[in-house]
Amino acid sequence: MQPLVEAHAEMECALCLSVYRKPMSAPCGHSFCQECLNSIVAYNDPDHSDSRNTNYRDRKVLCPLCRKIFKASQAVQNYSLEALINSVRTNPQKTPLPSNPKENDLPSHHHEFGVIIDEAIPDRISESESIRLLQNMGATPSLAKYLYKSNTYVKLRIYILDDSGSTGAYDGCILEKVGEEYFIKSCTRWSEIKDSAYTQAKYNLALGIPSEFFLLNGQERGGFVRIEPADLSGNALADYHDKQLSLLSSMLENTSPSGLTPLGRVLDDVKGRVQKLVRSNALRNGRVFVSVLTDGVPTKSTGNNMSARDEMLNSMQMMVATLPVSLIIRLCTNENHVVGFWNQIDDDVEFPLDILDDVTDEAKELRNIGNGFFNYWPFLHMVRVAGEIDRVFDSLMRNGWWEGKCSIF
Repeated sequence: MQPLVEAHAEMECALCLSVYRKPMSAPCGHSFCQECLNSIVAYNDPDHSDSRNTNYRDRKVLCPLCRKIFKASQAVQNYSLEALINSVRTNPQKTPLPSNPKENDLPSHHHEFGVIIDEAIPDRISESESIRLLQNMGATPSLAKYLYKSNTYVKLRIYILDDSGSTGAYDGCILEKVGEEYFIKSCTRWSEIKDSAYTQAKYNLALGIPSEFFLLNGQERGGFVRIEPADLSGNALADYHDKQLSLLSSMLENTSPSGLTPLGRVLDDVKGRVQKLVRSNALRNGRVFVSVLTDGVPTKSTGNNMSARDEMLNSMQMMVATLPVSLIIRLCTNENHVVGFWNQIDDDVEFPLDILDDVTDEAKELRNIGNGFFNYWPFLHMVRVAGEIDRVFDSLMRNGWWEGKCSIF
């Protein structure tokens, strides 16, 4: 019989990376926490979220580890594994079990790409300073106050920046403000992505939320920057923000688009990043928003037999099903086949996913649903690209205007 100490690695669920809670075994032999397994099935069929529902139990599930298909009803409770875990817990002096990961279970600095960062979530900027900065960026006083309060539980924003070769195409656009007016300026798609990333960094600094920026091909280029907020004020705050933003600017300006679009692999990397933050309690029960700024469709990045599309969707589904993560896709192209691909994704997926175009196309969509009188200005678009806790502005785009939210603006 295998010693209990050696079996500890087999006592951790591959999805939540914690010791099993009510372990369930699939016919393929892999085990998961009951809650983790239910979350996978629920996201495959959100209309049948009750595990006692017959339709729910007949739902086909793809094992996240070996890709074999089985019915939810075929998963059975693994009493032997549960008994083994209980035995170890009741005899900690002989075989100590890490039942609840603590903050010191992981190094204080960690990153998959080899970049050393501080994982601690800093204290937030004061409300008065935040509102001042947000107003300078284009928010109304009431909107600035609403954003500061509604972002209380956002602990981190992660941005995946597509730096593939196609982003060098010269059909992007950015908005330039001259006086009180905005003008559309033509540029490369990469310039559009850079402009959006820089604006997002400023926005999160104004809110006092850490932000991380990954280049899509960053494993080859060392492309990663973490922007840390600080609870300062006045000139000290301005100087600190300038230094932080210069880190991102340096990475972006020294990057030349090349390579493919390995979205599935990078989303897996980000998933691993968030898993470790959850285990170390660095997120403090908060939420992470992941925004992908891209101009293309995914390309295959692993040796498995899945298509690039399925590889990406599997990564997305596992991330939102098992972690406190919200996903946003920001398209930086109007190419028909790319827009069609993502529109089909939007129709097909059964998990929360926001897909946004540029500010002009989103303004047209708002007008088309009967909200033509509403001024969809660049600041609001920036907020949506960053992601929202209560999805107020997403409801505005999908359902039209309603009087109950007028006070926000």
